[in-house]
Amino acid sequence: MRSQIRKALQTVGTPLILSALIWGCESNPADPSIVPDENTTANQAARISVDLYNTVASVQTASEFMRGAGEKVELQDVNINNPSGAFAHAKRARQVVLADLAAHGAAINHIDGIAADSLLWQVTNQKPFLGYTETVRLFYDAATGKARLEAIKYNFDNRHWLQYDSAAIRADLNGTLFDDSDDVLLSLQQLQRYKAGHHLQQKQSTFTPDAYAAGSEPTGGIFESTTIYNESSFIQKTEERAEWHQATGGQWQKAVTYSDGSSSSEKAIFNTDETGSFEEVRRDGTKISGTFDSAEHDGNGSFSKNVAYPVGSDPVSIAESGTFRMDADSSLHGAFSKEVTFLNGEVRRENVVIDESYSGGLKTTRIQIENADGSNGVVVMEERVDGAHIKAEVTEANGAFFIIEIDSYSDGSARLTFSGWPDKQSFENGEAPAVEGIINFNPDSSGTGTITDGNNTRSVSIAPNGGRQFGS
Repeated sequence: MRSQIRKALQTVGTPLILSALIWGCESNPADPSIVPDENTTANQAARISVDLYNTVASVQTASEFMRGAGEKVELQDVNINNPSGAFAHAKRARQVVLADLAAHGAAINHIDGIAADSLLWQVTNQKPFLGYTETVRLFYDAATGKARLEAIKYNFDNRHWLQYDSAAIRADLNGTLFDDSDDVLLSLQQLQRYKAGHHLQQKQSTFTPDAYAAGSEPTGGIFESTTIYNESSFIQKTEERAEWHQATGGQWQKAVTYSDGSSSSEKAIFNTDETGSFEEVRRDGTKISGTFDSAEHDGNGSFSKNVAYPVGSDPVSIAESGTFRMDADSSLHGAFSKEVTFLNGEVRRENVVIDESYSGGLKTTRIQIENADGSNGVVVMEERVDGAHIKAEVTEANGAFFIIEIDSYSDGSARLTFSGWPDKQSFENGEAPAVEGIINFNPDSSGTGTITDGNNTRSVSIAPNGGRQFGS
């Protein structure tokens, strides 16, 4: 399967909506009600946390584009985010269903003459060692030669957050049930419902391949996914659509609805020569656009991105660009630069160097950050199944030293904790932190949290452009 097929049916991912580096944001934020705090230590700690959070998101964005905008769309199963993977997933599910049916003595090979849309078999198994009950069944329509195979899991025990999990595969069997060499996959659907208390209510997705001949594999298709969150979540719903067609390329788009009635959208276009473009409109009116040339094919890639904040915001805009190379093990190495322009015309610059490595199939990214004012940071980002764990050491121009940890999730949200000392020596001496805090970020880079400075703990709200407001 050609590399751009894998690339194009995956998405640029949620870091697109996180990717602006916010420098200071101490004056004239987009929301005039969000003003800087007079407490220098707390304000500095909040600013540094936001800076690092967005710098890491920029790194994730660059990394994904260099891989052909991959890695993030998961239509409920990592194995079905490209046509070849979806085909393989469907075949595995089919084999599981038929194995269960055959084990119960229901085995025929020729199915001509069966009544239209008949339920041929249904088998229910309790699986206490796995913690659920599963029903598998097969429907067949002799008039069309089409079959529907279903695998439904339910009665999940306390080991699982899932309440219901089903997969349905529609295929043309060409009159033979146990010979999959002539099967043609028509569609794959998945539905998952979660128990009360989970941050998700439901995930639903479909894959519809482009037409292809029996004995071959699909080379394109359309993916659609809808995720509904629980009522207390700031994100209420996400809708995604990704498609790729071998002759014409493809595109990906995502829409997010929030609990306050606002919305955001993202879109990426993939060309057959592995170049493309992307755009985003955040819920506060921030607009992001850019272009990329994937490194997946020839080992060399580049990207550029521009961020324009709403009128009156400070900073006004951000521009970034970089070049990368991809090694044989798919690890990326390269650098990118950022220029942040403020209302007073001042331009601040940052340089970021990225080196990736793999161990046990999981990626680790080392990031070196150098700012023009002399501040710097070292970040280690470890890939996990549902996101990433990031740990950073940051030294400010005035010598203040911070340790920051971030757990980022596949939906674009993140949880950040930080501790700060007057200098690194104080940390090495084992002294207690001068400031500590936690911030929970939404996919649009806004967030809420608390900061403890000495004996004083106060709330903090972060605007999408990095503006900060402190409570009592």
